Amino acid sequence: AYCQAGRLHLLPLEGGGEALPLSFKLPSDLRHSRPGFRSGGVLSASISPTGVRAALNVRGEVLTVPVEHGSVRNVSNSPGVNERSPAWSPNGQFIATLTYNGKDEDSALIIRPQIASAESGEPRTISLGPHFFYSCVWSPDSRRLALVDKEMSIWIADLDAKYGGVEELHKIVSFTSDPSMGKSTETPCWSPDSQWLAYLQEGPEDGSNGGSACYRVMLYSIETQAIVQATDGR
Repeated sequence: AYCQAGRLHLLPLEGGGEALPLSFKLPSDLRHSRPGFRSGGVLSASISPTGVRAALNVRGEVLTVPVEHGSVRNVSNSPGVNERSPAWSPNGQFIATLTYNGKDEDSALIIRPQIASAESGEPRTISLGPHFFYSCVWSPDSRRLALVDKEMSIWIADLDAKYGGVEELHKIVSFTSDPSMGKSTETPCWSPDSQWLAYLQEGPEDGSNGGSACYRVMLYSIETQAIVQATDGR
């Protein structure tokens, strides 16, 4: 027996026969295909307003788990759909999640009621178009969500659909940052009365407009839809 060109061969010593290549088939233990518990990592989490439960993003599903007593609940139960970034509404009635399955499908914002007093037991889906979104942030009054996409643009989803007569999804600002540099802004922050949204925006690189290239604090008014620059970036 000998090895040649990465294969084993067997040469009979009698009869002048030709060498025969040997083939081997090693059966796998198929360890990863066996049923059992998988401890996939938690990608993101959101605590309920009462602090009794937490929503976890695990392996494309959204689970709620108790702090002490109770059962684990799969609130998304959506095989084949990658749901992530759960966000529990401040009033405790809803959990918002984002979905994105690739370039051939639009992203979506899914709002799921969590208590019996919510308006409807059915999830509400808002199409986000062909954009990838990083996260969503609830307003304190649980009526709107702020979202940031991969181009650093900020959007607002109005669950009352009474946002000055426009659609329920509204882009309020587009960043000029190079998206290849990754996320270049902090998560937007709501004012306590839900009437203002604060975010950071880069100044012009040449320092024009009386400022610098440093980040500036910007404020967006829900009532007037106007943007106010709060700092000069110096």
